[in-house]
Amino acid sequence: PVVDIHNAQLSEVDALFISEAASEEDLKYRVPFTGVTGLFFRHALYQAGVNDSSVVLTNTVVCRPTEESGINRIPTLTELENCSDRIKVFVETLKPKAVCLVGAVARDFYGKKLLEWKYMGQVWLIHHPAYILRLGGDTSQAYQDWVDSIRDVLSSTR
Repeated sequence: PVVDIHNAQLSEVDALFISEAASEEDLKYRVPFTGVTGLFFRHALYQAGVNDSSVVLTNTVVCRPTEESGINRIPTLTELENCSDRIKVFVETLKPKAVCLVGAVARDFYGKKLLEWKYMGQVWLIHHPAYILRLGGDTSQAYQDWVDSIRDVLSSTR
């Protein structure tokens, strides 16, 4: 499994960003957000002025769900359920001021879970980095809007 990044002081977490699943590179380095889309996301965080020590980055699942052919696939409900306790511990322990759900998988699954867990902080939804890459990457207006959304997430926690 991929180890989650949390350089933050446990009492100073502004935001918990939850994305879809580990990439091949994430598994290789055992660090989330190190694949192409993950590095693109990290670049957007940097552009938005995010300080690594104030955020936690993780995925809905710590494995890399793949088809038999080896290509990535969306995590199954069983895989999401199997990893949900880990996210619940993060939410309860880190007490982030905001949880940002990155993409549809995180939105659809954890949007409901956060309600069940009675999370009282802010919940934000942003596009998955792969979607922004398909729209033209960091040269597109969608990218600038996306970075502005990330900036809004962090601004709301101050």
